[in-house]
Amino acid sequence: MMASAPAGTQSSPNRSQAPRTNPRRLAHVLVFTADVAASIAFYERVLGLRLSDRSNDGIAFMHGIHGSDHHLLALAKAQGPGLHHLSWDVGSINDIGLGAMHMADKGYTAGWGLGRHALGSNYFHYVRDPWGSYSEYSADIDYIPVKLRLARSGQSRTRFILSVGTDTTQRLCGEPRDGELVGGSFHDSRNESTIISTILNTSLNCL
Repeated sequence: MMASAPAGTQSSPNRSQAPRTNPRRLAHVLVFTADVAASIAFYERVLGLRLSDRSNDGIAFMHGIHGSDHHLLALAKAQGPGLHHLSWDVGSINDIGLGAMHMADKGYTAGWGLGRHALGSNYFHYVRDPWGSYSEYSADIDYIPVKLRLARSGQSRTRFILSVGTDTTQRLCGEPRDGELVGGSFHDSRNESTIISTILNTSLNCL
């Protein structure tokens, strides 16, 4: 049996004594774009970013040329531009939980987590901000070294969602309605170009 503290001592602090989670850095952003392929080409040419993973023409993840986290930038297809979330790196899964608890105590209870993404492998908790996008507490993301070249494509539409956590397709509020603004993207169920935004937002924007 593993013990995280000596016998007879309390390992976890009481809620009132729990330290505040302070993000160490801005880890990545996810933005909406009408043309994922064109956006990939732009960021490759202008910033030198490299493709880490993608799911057909729906979503793509890009990392830095000198070696970086699995993604510094994520691109999701939608009918227009917008911001889905900013991701803030913290030191551990425990810090994610403490951060989520602190935000809930301050009234920011809407969000999604705790979970773990499949693409990137990071643990996460999303908190909905006052203007409808999200801040993500993130820890333990994959690192891609400079000499490793990736060119993945055709991932399943759901693989990038998460490997641990609540079932994102069965949220309390169900599917977004046609004509509803979700996470900065206009939803129209008749348009396949919004499939990734629909997947992301049915899991994030319900609460």
